[in-house]
Amino acid sequence: MNAGAARARQLGATQLLLINPDARIDSSALDLLSTVAAEYPDALVAPRVVDAEGKTWFAGAVLHLSDGATSGRSARLPEATDGIWEWISGACMMLSMQLWDAVGGFDESYFLYWEDVDLSRRVTARGGRLIVVQEATVLHEEGGTHKDQVEGRGKSGTYYHYMIRNRLMFATKHLDAEGIRRWRRASVTNAWAVLLQGGRRQFLHPVAPARAAWRGLREGMALAAFALKNDGSERQT
Repeated sequence: MNAGAARARQLGATQLLLINPDARIDSSALDLLSTVAAEYPDALVAPRVVDAEGKTWFAGAVLHLSDGATSGRSARLPEATDGIWEWISGACMMLSMQLWDAVGGFDESYFLYWEDVDLSRRVTARGGRLIVVQEATVLHEEGGTHKDQVEGRGKSGTYYHYMIRNRLMFATKHLDAEGIRRWRRASVTNAWAVLLQGGRRQFLHPVAPARAAWRGLREGMALAAFALKNDGSERQT
């Protein structure tokens, strides 16, 4: 994405559409996103994303600061002590080149997952906004980039590894020491929730998913421990 954006800049682009290879957008949705992005050059703009059955897959999402869990905008009401940050899915998003340059594009220390949460946070941290255009819809063949190729094995080991690891990487970049500790305490619960996204049939062959999850958890915990040892010096925002 960063390389593509750099090339688009060379060609004179003023807006960027970032979209997954397993997603499809039609011209009417594209026009709607472009119009909103032009009206709000400080905004990261997204459509409503639906799956192959027409069910809504994304219509806004939030990150719960108490434990690092993510949910749909209305799926889990925050508790009194549970602050939230909103974020936009990287399945499809549009923004001005001006905003892209201001935030520096995607953070390449991530791999595959959480880079969209990170980008969303950097946009809002500098005073920008996140807008979901409900009238624009994009079809996303969910899992097309991370399903295990063996029937009944759930998602791939790559998915489990980086989804679990990168959650804690995000914490080291955006939270204070107490926030990192909270997320570390919730890391096993969150790792289990990630594993369950692949369904229970995969546990007929549990070694591969469990190994990938453990590797992601171990690496994430190490990143958190390093950040805490260095008194949060790894945090960028």
